[in-house]
Amino acid sequence: MPDVLVVEDDVELALAVVDMLSLFGFRCRRAGSLAEARPLAEHVDLVLLDLGLPDGDGMELCRALQGRIPVIVMTARGAASDRVSGLEGGADDYVAKPFDARELVARCRAVLRRSSGPTSDPDVTVDGSLVVSPSRGLVTLDGVALALTIKERELLFALARRRGAMVTRAELIAEVWGTSPQLGDNTLRVHLSSLRRKLDDDPTNPRFLVTVRGGGVRLRVED
Repeated sequence: MPDVLVVEDDVELALAVVDMLSLFGFRCRRAGSLAEARPLAEHVDLVLLDLGLPDGDGMELCRALQGRIPVIVMTARGAASDRVSGLEGGADDYVAKPFDARELVARCRAVLRRSSGPTSDPDVTVDGSLVVSPSRGLVTLDGVALALTIKERELLFALARRRGAMVTRAELIAEVWGTSPQLGDNTLRVHLSSLRRKLDDDPTNPRFLVTVRGGGVRLRVED
């Protein structure tokens, strides 16, 4: 039974979310502020996070958890710039209020499924320095483990499984975001841009991530 932390200062909404998720087999805890959420967030499988909290911006917690605990942001801030900011800050998905209960459950299940653990896929080395290891759930650059979000790792794992073949944008969105491509191509661009920054990969002369014009993306895998 997955443990979910609902971080929401609107008590009525928080209790409704907790009750609804409990019906679908989730074990829920609730926090109404950043101060309450911080010690609880380290001991759950998923965080549902409101951004407008009484003692600060929820993105502070999202950034602190980045790459360790998956986060779904749920907020009334529905502008595209707010959604992109949330994704760049490390959120794994984004739900704008008001949201459908079934949609939220589906998103929770999809994020938990994608972050559930390593696979048996072999390691892939790129340019002698980047090692993508789906079996260990790890990505290293020059021997140092990279602090990537869950979605960033899944993007690299999806590309590594193709061993240098091009993967279309639609395929990447379907594989990494499952049934929840809320921002579609824009979401993918945000995460690829973040990956390039962390890899120090120049898009005009890429060492690792090659964009195929009008097609998709491929990993520059060694023969």
